[in-house]
Amino acid sequence: MKILNESKIMYLLLFATLLCSFFGLRGLSFLLMSVTVPIFVSWALNHRDFRYRIQAFIYFVVIIIIEIAGFAALYEREGIVCEGNLIKDTYTSLYFSVVTWTTLGYGDCVPTPHIRHWAALQAILGYVMMAIFTALVLNFLNGRIPKKS
Repeated sequence: MKILNESKIMYLLLFATLLCSFFGLRGLSFLLMSVTVPIFVSWALNHRDFRYRIQAFIYFVVIIIIEIAGFAALYEREGIVCEGNLIKDTYTSLYFSVVTWTTLGYGDCVPTPHIRHWAALQAILGYVMMAIFTALVLNFLNGRIPKKS
């Protein structure tokens, strides 16, 4: 029963994060994401059952998609500069969000001055979440969870 309660809390936090991101409440969305990820990682690493590892993997992929889409919506609303032109289209914003999240930073597009801090935050989140994602994938593929001391 404890697992079911933790699962419900995680999905509630995920849904609240999605709603905040959708309605443009970036600060609250970031706060919820900051709370959700540690709870999720703790939950994911403390289960031996294969179905919970699959659920954890899917849940984290959804968190990553929400983060990239949320930042893309911000970039679309505020605009990004590509080749000297201010652009506010969905495709370019999504492209810039993915490039920023993966910390590739091609340099062909840059954020406007008033949203540079958001792009920097997304790069830091992407770096940390990619490390967590890699650990979860290895945990998922390996089938082993570290024993508690």
